[in-house]
Amino acid sequence: MTPFMQRLQKSSVNKYVVLGLRILIGGIFLAAGLIKTIQPLVEFIAVAKTWNILPDPWVTIYAWLLPWVEVVFGATFLFGAWQRVSSAMIGLMLLSFLIAIAINIGRGTALSDCGCFGELFKFGETFWDLWWRDLGLFIGTLWVMMMPKPLWFSIDAWLKPSPVA
Repeated sequence: MTPFMQRLQKSSVNKYVVLGLRILIGGIFLAAGLIKTIQPLVEFIAVAKTWNILPDPWVTIYAWLLPWVEVVFGATFLFGAWQRVSSAMIGLMLLSFLIAIAINIGRGTALSDCGCFGELFKFGETFWDLWWRDLGLFIGTLWVMMMPKPLWFSIDAWLKPSPVA
């Protein structure tokens, strides 16, 4: 790691940036997952089908699993538990979303509903809006993943065993 990155990781400002990213990204995934879990599954399946990425049996499995994965890893990312695992899972979800968005941009498909937050509110008018939003979230997730463990103000830090005197 470069000396610049080492200094940046140890700076007092960075711990607040990382905490802000955890609150923002973890909160988004937690909220998105919770909203999808309380709405009828058939609504999310219908939205997922409009993306034309997965075949029929897989889209149902995806629509059933994704909200719960978002809830679990959104919460662990938000609260700083299992930093590397939760960052990796959030990053992989965002990467899969970016690939799906890129496929639909390439097809010239118009966005009808991203399905991100169910029917609560729309978060992006076009696939390009979603692309830039998810790319920013992906970069933020990578930033959190690169930070040394344990993160400041996190469950990992509270559970870290103290050195024996």
